[in-house]
Amino acid sequence: MIKIMTEKEYNFFFLMGKFFASRKFIKEMDCQLYSNEDMLWYIYFNKEGKICGFASLEDNEKYSMLDNFLVLEEYRNKGIGKEILDHIVNDVIEKDIRLISRNPIAIKMFKERGFEITGHNGRYEKMIKKIK
Repeated sequence: MIKIMTEKEYNFFFLMGKFFASRKFIKEMDCQLYSNEDMLWYIYFNKEGKICGFASLEDNEKYSMLDNFLVLEEYRNKGIGKEILDHIVNDVIEKDIRLISRNPIAIKMFKERGFEITGHNGRYEKMIKKIK
């Protein structure tokens, strides 16, 4: 199940704060999270109510920026990342979606979902999905 939240919601940090502080999360997230209170967070919960993965989406006047995309290692290769990404792509109907990634597996998944590489930023690939 995917729940969409913002940091403004009362229970966001109740749910995510403990998760962000967990050793499992810190071990797997190799960079600092980017955050602001207007981002939409797409949080994937399994049947037991455990957080398996998430991504965030930030809108500006020209495009939406996909960021903080993570599926915990024990839940990978089960379609969770694709489900989160499909949910986001289906929600964004007016603006292009941009992202940067250096993860080859994620880049492959993004390409399968219609994202194109537009350039490079150091070790990162810049990608975009054009929305009609």
